[in-house]
Amino acid sequence: MKRRIPILVGGIAVAGTLGAYVINGSGLALFPVDAPLTISATESTNKVKLLRTPDRTLFAIYGEAQDVGLLAYDTKKQEARKPFDIVISVSTDNGDTWGAPLNISNTAALSSSLGILESTGAPVLGADGYPDLVADPRSTAYPGDSDKPNVFNVGNQIIVTWGDNYCPGGDQRFVVYPELNGVTVPYSCMYVSRLRWDTATQQFLTIWPGGLPYRTDQLSSGLRDVKQDANRGNSSAFVINWQEDPLGLKLGEAEGPGDGASGANVNNGTDIWYASLLTSAFNSADWAAPVRVTRNTVEAVPLSSTGDRETHPPGDYDRGNVGSSRSNIGQIGTQVVMAYEETKGTQGFDEGKYIRYHTFEWNAPPPGGEVGCIISEPGENARRVRFLTQEQTNPVPLVFIYKQGEFTQGGPSDIFIRRATGNLITPESLDPPIDAANCRSSIVTGGNPLVDIVQPPAINFSGSSALKGGTGTAPDALSGDNPIENALAHRGVIRGNTILIGYSYTPDLFRFQYLDDTDPYNFFLRRSTDGGATWSDAVNMTPEITGPSQLTVKEPRIVGTPPTVAGGLPGDTQDPSVIWVGYGLQTNVRQPIFQPVDVDIYMMVSLDEGQSWSRAKAITLGDVEGGYEDELEDFETQIKVRPDGLEGHVVWSTKNALVTPASYRRMQVVEADVIFQNGFD
Repeated sequence: MKRRIPILVGGIAVAGTLGAYVINGSGLALFPVDAPLTISATESTNKVKLLRTPDRTLFAIYGEAQDVGLLAYDTKKQEARKPFDIVISVSTDNGDTWGAPLNISNTAALSSSLGILESTGAPVLGADGYPDLVADPRSTAYPGDSDKPNVFNVGNQIIVTWGDNYCPGGDQRFVVYPELNGVTVPYSCMYVSRLRWDTATQQFLTIWPGGLPYRTDQLSSGLRDVKQDANRGNSSAFVINWQEDPLGLKLGEAEGPGDGASGANVNNGTDIWYASLLTSAFNSADWAAPVRVTRNTVEAVPLSSTGDRETHPPGDYDRGNVGSSRSNIGQIGTQVVMAYEETKGTQGFDEGKYIRYHTFEWNAPPPGGEVGCIISEPGENARRVRFLTQEQTNPVPLVFIYKQGEFTQGGPSDIFIRRATGNLITPESLDPPIDAANCRSSIVTGGNPLVDIVQPPAINFSGSSALKGGTGTAPDALSGDNPIENALAHRGVIRGNTILIGYSYTPDLFRFQYLDDTDPYNFFLRRSTDGGATWSDAVNMTPEITGPSQLTVKEPRIVGTPPTVAGGLPGDTQDPSVIWVGYGLQTNVRQPIFQPVDVDIYMMVSLDEGQSWSRAKAITLGDVEGGYEDELEDFETQIKVRPDGLEGHVVWSTKNALVTPASYRRMQVVEADVIFQNGFD
């Protein structure tokens, strides 16, 4: 039976039957309901995120630059700029209008430490030979600069987490960058804000101390430098994790696709920390005291009795042998899953990282920390772990996805996967299996994973030597079988036995970076309907992006539908077969002679679990694929869809000549000939 998808055009419901892009016998298209809308004020923004509560209220959360007379230092761009606060803008009319932003961090005008923004002149040293900020004429009050927000909601309960340079309390330290001629930046500490939306009044509830519409808590002191936080929540608890570096954020070498200074390059002793909050006590309880989950530090040397952070240099404590970074967190019922990358600690003998993971009850993290279980190939370099989760009533509740290769520092690699089977998430349940008896071996505890761990390789999911079709896997296909191809930006969605995993792929990384524009990244997708036992061929979702186009794919997204809203409106019943995909485009140029420029963002949709897809549609003001170029750079999209999947909301960052505002657009799924007949394309 043909599925009809009407749309109101001029007040009349219309539908059609034509179109070359076929879904269940009907042409399908994405229709932009309105023009792109700028939802932020006149200042630049940072990393806009999007939430949607069951009553259809939308929340755009982003960092917004504040003109407060103080400047912060951008360690990625390596320049001074206005500091950011975290703000929330709300739409109660399905995206038509957005309210004035609510500031929930309010630290940009505050300072808890001195810093140095100038990269000229010699540093002033104290009697102990370390920088003396008080005596240095270049030093200035350093503002509370809020890092990117991370967000999650359970119903109308919302949490926002971020790192911030405003860390009152006396423990805050600082990092000096000799390579920047003494630029000095205070450590960041961990913040979390919680808000509760009231459907009846269409406002945030003022139930917090002081009658505020939010409660913001500082979870760490600035004794170690915070980066890379992540959060989740369900009916049991809200959970957060983040990394703390004892020697401060390293600038990195920008050998990968980013700019460096992202928290991937860490000092020894960097640990993953964790905090939780009972969901039913959201309105009243404090966050549980943060605990260290990993075991990379040695016993900390306390500050002097005076607590004088100026005369006690950073780095004289917590000097473990390895460092953990870029941890992700998930929940399966009352269980928490954490996975991260960790340096090998071999002091140059074998460079690179392992992927480790932990599982524990949300309210029982390992006391004193523990060594996580290695799931990657110990002899190769693994990083960028992500995972998909669902309830343990499913045969496959957990799938790990990560990059792995023979090279370090951004070298070629493939995407690998392991899954947990049998309704379990323990190391013994993983497939392909791991050396569960020895997977917690660590130099920290006197072991050597390179020798101790012997396990079958994971599934090479993206490599050209991997089997396509049939089982769709090649457990014996190592990344070195084709040492020039590269895959990254892995994403996925899991619904019962159906799993979709996508990744960006170039057949020759060196040629992509340095020689010509003939090998761009394309976004490929593979699909399983039996819980990952077998996989479809890899399908190029962006075939129009070819060498001569001088474009390449960046930052893909895969988004499924949220749960059914009990007693909701039409459209609030979940259709798990609907999947949305988004991706950005960037100029494909020879590096480092030229720097790539972000161009436009595109979306596509499937109504049949990824078997077939609509044509890609530009959601931005420009459409470079369609020949409509503009002067704006568009990047970093976030997507939220209605439970039935037929309406989506998208936010992204748009850069113009002066600032980087936050943008928004609403999209609907329609039959393709509605677009063609009415001239809306």
